Amino acid sequence: MAMTKLTVKDSQSLATLQDLRRFVLVGREKLTAVRAAIKAIDKLGLAAGVIKQKKDEAQMLGDALLDAEVRVGELTHRIPLGSGGNRGNQYTGGKTRSGAVFAKPKRQVIKELGFTEDQVNDFEAMADHKDLVAEVKKEARDNEDIPTRSEVLQKIQDFKREKTLKEAAAKRAEDRKRGKSSGGVGIDLRLGDCLKILPTIPDNSVDLVLVDPPFNVNLKYNSHNDSLNDNDYYLWCKQWLTECCRVLKDRHYGVIFTGDVKSFYVHKAIMESGLTFHHFLKWDKRQSHASLSGSNLFYRTELAFLVSKGKPDTFLINRPKFYQDTIDLEDTISTQADVVDHPARRPVELYRLIIDGFTQEGETVLDPMMGSGSSGVAAKELGRRYIGIEKDEYYFNMARERINSSKERAPLEDRLEVEDAKSLVEVLS
Repeated sequence: MAMTKLTVKDSQSLATLQDLRRFVLVGREKLTAVRAAIKAIDKLGLAAGVIKQKKDEAQMLGDALLDAEVRVGELTHRIPLGSGGNRGNQYTGGKTRSGAVFAKPKRQVIKELGFTEDQVNDFEAMADHKDLVAEVKKEARDNEDIPTRSEVLQKIQDFKREKTLKEAAAKRAEDRKRGKSSGGVGIDLRLGDCLKILPTIPDNSVDLVLVDPPFNVNLKYNSHNDSLNDNDYYLWCKQWLTECCRVLKDRHYGVIFTGDVKSFYVHKAIMESGLTFHHFLKWDKRQSHASLSGSNLFYRTELAFLVSKGKPDTFLINRPKFYQDTIDLEDTISTQADVVDHPARRPVELYRLIIDGFTQEGETVLDPMMGSGSSGVAAKELGRRYIGIEKDEYYFNMARERINSSKERAPLEDRLEVEDAKSLVEVLS
């Protein structure tokens, strides 16, 4: 099939992107030089008029750079990712929402322009929140300061967090009004096969999918055959992963644990489910349960696939709570109350770190194979809504008892009232 050529309009768009890229790179260097000049002039005590002139220059350049980065975001938004347009190693063209056709997938365009994917994600976030960009520029002018991209990104993150908290408060109010409670407000525990229950969950309704599935390594579960042939295991994984993709919100994350031996089949199922694989999260257990593996090397790490539905919204990651791909956490199961009668248990703290890293209070976590319920305990203690599915009745009852007995975190607004009251007492005393 012949390579689809760019339309005239989109050729102009790519040329504009190249011009914008040159301006952004040169402009950033120029702004750094002007900032240095302002510091030098101030240190030397030269005329105030010179400093004002340089500050005005820096402020105008800062405004122009933000405008250019917003424009980059608007243009890159129009380029399709390329998924679904690949045949072998050749991209056959993809249509934008306007119907225009690009001959290259987005990742290739970004690479050729010299931007990183993280930079383009930031630019597109700015393009989606031009009102917040305008606020930062106005605040900088009012304070005779220089507007920066980092200030814009922080304002976007604050806006999203505030929006999430408002939505969470509305959900909690709705839950209380309906009297919905199974172990706590927003805790929904379901006994049954996830392949039958997942289809009952609405599309795009879950903020984080968190799964620790059987690894198909012949562990002794009550109600699951952990020694399927490889193809059956792959097909089974593809079924529940496809459903998880459907219920996960666009641009949100999923974490799927995997073992070393059969990870290929899980990865294959992920790639065919509609989810996007980014990289592995590594759980370093330190020395607590280190044991010799089949290769005679000490086995002290476990892997999890970090996936998303479509291009991820990196602002969903709670930094610095979660900023690297390795979780350094001693496996404390043998010494904590995490000890339960389940062949593949995980410490609550591990789930707590993941849930706290990828969600905000009041958001919904789905675990379609909750086992002994450790993920539900962590979700409840962190004030998240939780959907837990388990097909084995013995494990389900165990999970329900653990989640019911865990302490639910008070809503943020209630905690703020308590903190305000404590502050008032301190002032009065």
